[in-house]
Amino acid sequence: MASSYAKLISTLEEKVIERTSKLELAKEFQQRFFANVSHEFRTPLTISEGLLSKVITKGKVQDEQTMYDLWLAKRNMLRLHDMVNQIIELTKADHHELKLNKKFYYIAEIVSLCVESFRSLAENHDHSFTYELIDERLIVHVDVANVEIIINNLISNAIKYTPEGGIIIIRSEQRDGHIVIQVEDNGLGIPEEKREAIFERFHRISQENGDYVEGMGVGLELSRTLARLHKGDVIVRPNTPIGSIFECKLPLVTQTDVTVYRIANSVDLEEESVVKLTKSVSSNQDQKILLVEDNRDLMHYISSIIEEAGIVEQARNGREALEKMKEYTPDLIITDLMMPEMDGIALVETLSKHPKWSSIPIIILTAKTLDEEKIKLFKIGVVDYITKPFSAEQLMLKIKNLLKYYRARNFLKYQLKTNELSIPEEGFAQKVADCIHDRIDDNALTIDNLAESLAMSRSTFYRSLQLETGMTPTDFLREVRLLKAKEIVQVRKDIRLGVLANAVGYKSATNFRKMYEERFGEHPLGN
Repeated sequence: MASSYAKLISTLEEKVIERTSKLELAKEFQQRFFANVSHEFRTPLTISEGLLSKVITKGKVQDEQTMYDLWLAKRNMLRLHDMVNQIIELTKADHHELKLNKKFYYIAEIVSLCVESFRSLAENHDHSFTYELIDERLIVHVDVANVEIIINNLISNAIKYTPEGGIIIIRSEQRDGHIVIQVEDNGLGIPEEKREAIFERFHRISQENGDYVEGMGVGLELSRTLARLHKGDVIVRPNTPIGSIFECKLPLVTQTDVTVYRIANSVDLEEESVVKLTKSVSSNQDQKILLVEDNRDLMHYISSIIEEAGIVEQARNGREALEKMKEYTPDLIITDLMMPEMDGIALVETLSKHPKWSSIPIIILTAKTLDEEKIKLFKIGVVDYITKPFSAEQLMLKIKNLLKYYRARNFLKYQLKTNELSIPEEGFAQKVADCIHDRIDDNALTIDNLAESLAMSRSTFYRSLQLETGMTPTDFLREVRLLKAKEIVQVRKDIRLGVLANAVGYKSATNFRKMYEERFGEHPLGN
């Protein structure tokens, strides 16, 4: 009998292990599925949003109705962008990768901004839309972007699920050290048995003989997840006789000696983003750029952005790009990741192993956001990584900087060849990078230290490194430190700015942040 029980337990353990393995495989498949879906959404979104901004910025549209229609289309592109981001945020939450960039804000400013952004939509539905002002002195410690997602979802749902001419009220109250933001409507209401089910992914309340209501069924789950990350919650009030009342609860800050950040006006930000679409790189027909992209529309759009930086050659996948490069050597390569026949990762790996092509700077331009792939790409030589939808100005600035380094390197090579001077062995820059990585947290590391570690004179070291990279040793040292910092933040989501700065050899966190933002166009911690 004991032997039978032992066999039974062993069999059950094997089944548990097998089941666990299948669940992990299913989870990985789900992550990949969401990544692929976001890619499919972001490509047409990038084209549409960019072209609309381009038409609006040029100011050639004189008809007011046409201009209004363009702005309406752009706002819907931004809304679609938000929907895609919600899917991505949920994917991160599934893998415990969501991080908060918390600062101190007046909660009244956050709520007011959200409410006003929906006022015209509510008026279009003939709703009575009332906002009862929150005490302007109440402070919360939150990630403002995530709190806006929570409040926007609750208001948007109230408008969508309330019939024309309904009543929507946004109010708040202090309760047990928290601010409780209520969104009340007199719409169809939520059955008691569905009060928790609505917070499940993709769950939507069915309405017999009711109008179709757009949405994916992820907003409430994401809102509750984000609220709970802030030590708060999102619930739906029980026993509501008419309509529904949703509550978002967030902890209040009691101390008064904190630096409170103010919320910028959303309209100003939108107008600023449109103005920034103007091109900043002068035309240079001596530079060659290879664009690798399988989507024809997106290829045309990107080409129209970067054509002032040089002559653009196009390839539809990695294999076609390699064929073209047998007769053509570009100064810069911009490539997507997800492509047929040969994807971007395989292309980059092939280029990194080729003696002639390994030094060509590469920009990855893609909708994929998986951190492990970013780390892999940086390790095998990708110079930069831009996620769709992207800023045209940001792309052009990165192209300008990378081409500057590449031109400098080629010029030095030409000088050395004409003067019949020796050219250092390939891979010298990697040796220098290895030396820097060995002392990456040493803020006293100097160029002389690096030259000494490689048994070279300062002048020879300087010339050799600039030949291979197009950068001065100081620029190269900074580049290695910043790329290492970018790699660290992909792995350590909760790292503090000061700790990150020290980890890559910066004494001053402020100076490190400035250098990082200039290099990558974003805050080190994702602000």
